[in-house]
Amino acid sequence: MKAWHIECENCAHCIDLHTPSDDDDSNLGNARSNVYQAIVNWLDEDAQDKDGLKNYYQLLETSNKLDFIQ
Repeated sequence: MKAWHIECENCAHCIDLHTPSDDDDSNLGNARSNVYQAIVNWLDEDAQDKDGLKNYYQLLETSNKLDFIQ
């Protein structure tokens, strides 16, 4: 299990769950990217035992979209 400490100006509770913006601090962007990758990894691990779902999760990773999580 991982944890991320996000420290930036004008950051508030749950800032990492907001829609990314060009004005975001790089620390916040890095944390979001790391969290995104962790979720993709979890889904990939889960899909390894399920026929058909692995390809779907890989497609989501490739398209850089996990809209159903939002």
